[in-house]
Amino acid sequence: MEANEAKKMIAKLEKHLKSFEKENNVEITFDGAKYSDTTITPKMEILVRETGQTKEEFDKEQFEGICVLVGAEKEWYNKQIKLNNGEFGIIKKIDSRKRKYPVIVQVIDSDKSYKLSVKQVKLFISIEKMDLDK
Repeated sequence: MEANEAKKMIAKLEKHLKSFEKENNVEITFDGAKYSDTTITPKMEILVRETGQTKEEFDKEQFEGICVLVGAEKEWYNKQIKLNNGEFGIIKKIDSRKRKYPVIVQVIDSDKSYKLSVKQVKLFISIEKMDLDK
C-alpha cells in the first residue's frame, strides 16, 4: 500500500467518525498512522467530554487546567497573536506532553498550525503590547 492510498483511507475514516463524535459527545483526534502492504494502524485519541458540555467549553477547561503546568496564562485561550512571519494566529491548545513547544497556534484563514514555546508566546504578546503603546 502506498502513502497516498493510506492517507485517503484515513481521511475517509475521519469523515465517518464525525457522526460518532456528535452522537457520543467525544472528540477524536488522529496523530499519524503506520502502514504496511496490508495494514494501516492509525494513532488516535478519544477525549470524553462531560454530558452537555460543548466542544468549546471542554477545550477552554482543558486549556485552563494545563496552562498552570507549563507556565502559560489562562487569558491566552483564543487570543489572537501576530507571529514573526507576519501571519496572525489564535492560541487554541496546550499539549502538556510537548515540554519544549506546548502551545498550539492555529493560523487564521488557513489549515496551518504552529507549535510554540511559552517563552515565544510571551514575546509575541509583549511585542504586540509595545506596538499598541506607540
